Amino acid sequence: MVSAEFLSRMGLFVIKNFLDPECCKTLIAAALLGEGKQATVTSGNQDIYDERTRKTYQVTLPKELENDVYSRFLAIRPDLEAHFQVSVEDCRAPLLLCYGVGDFFGRHGDTNDEPDLPEIIKKRKISISVMLNESTEQDKADTYSGGALTFYELMPDPRLKTRGFPLRAEEGLLVAFPSRLIHEVRPVLRGKRYTIVTWFV
Repeated sequence: MVSAEFLSRMGLFVIKNFLDPECCKTLIAAALLGEGKQATVTSGNQDIYDERTRKTYQVTLPKELENDVYSRFLAIRPDLEAHFQVSVEDCRAPLLLCYGVGDFFGRHGDTNDEPDLPEIIKKRKISISVMLNESTEQDKADTYSGGALTFYELMPDPRLKTRGFPLRAEEGLLVAFPSRLIHEVRPVLRGKRYTIVTWFV
């Protein structure tokens, strides 16, 4: 497992405590009460359910919470533009994802060059994931094990291109990265993993 500081040295953008503990707990409580549906993957110009590729649930946030998190993302847009040297206009409304035991998301990039990919996905420049709870091997309440957000292609050495770097999740930690960067969420082994995600376009 690697730290947020390591990913920062590798060129990713990180903010510790981007969401405070109270906000994280409020969002998790909303996930427990909210209506969920199985998350999809995009194949060509269609959204499909494919549990061989992705198994997780997407939860609808109350509008007030959604707007609060959205405004927090917009507030860091200048920092993201400066860090990644790109210009972005807006971000997608935040999504709250819940991963139970066995849930995962296989290796992928959040955009690619497929010609029939929907235009909104082609326009993704910066991906963001915010951890709402901590990962730990200890069996502590409100934590999980496994489920590491893992990044590939961080090292320029071709021999290390396929090496994955799994992140040690911290409550409230934000990680932003180029949307083309290959990453995955490894299977959750214990507990439930909660995250907020969005993409700047």
